[in-house]
Amino acid sequence: MVARYGGDEFVILFPGKGPRQETLRSRIREHLKPVTFVGAEVPLSVSLGMARYPADGENIDALLSVADARMYTDKDSPGTNDSCADGEPLLWKEEN
Repeated sequence: MVARYGGDEFVILFPGKGPRQETLRSRIREHLKPVTFVGAEVPLSVSLGMARYPADGENIDALLSVADARMYTDKDSPGTNDSCADGEPLLWKEEN
């Protein structure tokens, strides 16, 4: 199940174990395409933070907190949130 959590953040719930983070990143990037806005191509990027029940928390608040912290770590790590435009890394610290 996929749900918009707020702003540009989404939560994906997987039954059972779910995929590894790099597998999920690869699958999302496969479909991530730049958008055209006012005649300019705007690249998109993805930053991921995963949490697993019960290892990372026993309730939704704990799991979201862990996932959020990991997402910001991923966002700040060079090379993990590659842009889909011409393969150049796009490192944004603000929400995008």
